[in-house]
Amino acid sequence: MTQTLGEVVAVEKTARQSADKQREELLRRVQRKELFAGFSQVYKHDQHDPEGLHSQPEKTEVLQERTPEILAELARVLTPALDLSAAKEYANTAATADVVLDEEDQVPLLRDVPVTYLLPLEHQLGQVLGFFRALQVRDPSELWDWDEDDGSFRSRHPEQRLRVEKGLKSLVLIEPTQYQAGQAQAVPDEKRTGVWEITRFSGALSREDKLALIERCERLIGAVHQARVRANRAEAGRVSVAGPVFSYLLG
Repeated sequence: MTQTLGEVVAVEKTARQSADKQREELLRRVQRKELFAGFSQVYKHDQHDPEGLHSQPEKTEVLQERTPEILAELARVLTPALDLSAAKEYANTAATADVVLDEEDQVPLLRDVPVTYLLPLEHQLGQVLGFFRALQVRDPSELWDWDEDDGSFRSRHPEQRLRVEKGLKSLVLIEPTQYQAGQAQAVPDEKRTGVWEITRFSGALSREDKLALIERCERLIGAVHQARVRANRAEAGRVSVAGPVFSYLLG
């Protein structure tokens, strides 16, 4: 029965985890010295007790573990993980796919990309997408013109802002007459002295340009994902490396 690379990848991690768990259990067993030792103690009477009047019951400690059996068990539990990992890596050497942005014209952006690179490429493009989404946009309430000399955008209509100086002036409350002195009070006074002309500059993108960047990146991520799916459909042949490995190790 044939299997695809995607199917092997789907079960390989579980097989490795199971093998690691069982190997750890076997390791705990081989580290227990008492399990690999036993004895049988039988009383035999001699000439000092010819009739066996002082016979003693037999004492035994049953041997619980045997190293050859443990080693055979180790080979058994590790074999699926070793063979699945080998099948994955052998298939990875041949599994490739084109990254196609337009499924209709089928013109690849990237050709024969190894499946082992498609996953990190998808991850890295995801980071680029996050960067694009963080880009600043120009204030849409302003009209902007490109300034070739400055390499930036400038506001088309500078803002006009009055400049005033604040001071005090005398406000006459009672006019003076020949009979009494007048009364006056100092009050705040603002005097226009000129106009500020404020031109704004921006090194940010337009909202449309930012959205275009994001859309292109999302489209490319989708194409890379589809390429990875196609590459994972490559056939992964049955590979047996565990047999020769343990045949040599265990003699």
